[in-house]
Amino acid sequence: ASAGPADGAAPAAHRPSMDKTDAKDASGAANAPSPGDAMRGADAKNAADRPERDLERLLDRFRDDVRDVARDHGVTAAQLGEVRRHLSTAAAHITALLHTGSGGGRDD
Repeated sequence: ASAGPADGAAPAAHRPSMDKTDAKDASGAANAPSPGDAMRGADAKNAADRPERDLERLLDRFRDDVRDVARDHGVTAAQLGEVRRHLSTAAAHITALLHTGSGGGRDD
């Protein structure tokens, strides 16, 4: 069974913010930082040393966050279709950025 309105759109209060620094609950109060936030800060400091690994971690966290919200709140067929469109667009943009970005590739 899925949760959410019949039209497939999730209520605004249930749409997670990917920006942990500006995350607020429905009342407007700032959310408490999660235990992983301190580790994410440490990851950011190491990004310059190992950007490929940092990108992997970023993608892992993204996947985990989306999976958890879908598990906790359900997902409709309409939401899945919209998510697919967003991910396809994001993948195309990120892939193009990485192909044309400075530093281009590895020196193996």
